Amino acid sequence: MLAGVMNLKQSIGLIGGKPGKALYLVGMDGDEFSYLDPHYVQPSANRKNVESLLPTYFCDSYRTVKYDSLDPSVGLGFYIANTADLQDFLLGMEYLNKQFGKEFFIYTEMACPEYIKRE
Repeated sequence: MLAGVMNLKQSIGLIGGKPGKALYLVGMDGDEFSYLDPHYVQPSANRKNVESLLPTYFCDSYRTVKYDSLDPSVGLGFYIANTADLQDFLLGMEYLNKQFGKEFFIYTEMACPEYIKRE
């Protein structure tokens, strides 16, 4: 289910974690999420120190966490740039709703909200 959400073009990742640890989940491979630790802090770069800090922006390995070891509560992140992107997102969500049925936890309504003036 989360793999389907992560595969949407508009997905920018998930915020989730394990007991006592928050993670920014940025990708998924099989049953493992690739993640960044939002608590890892390093000095900011500027023109004077950028060359000395450049190696700290890359790593030899990346961190992963198994799907079944995550807490069930996650925050979903999406970036929708324009109306066409919104329509594509809604179609993707509609597909996921049909695929997962009652197990899916996000519902979309294809109707104009009452507070928007209709022409």
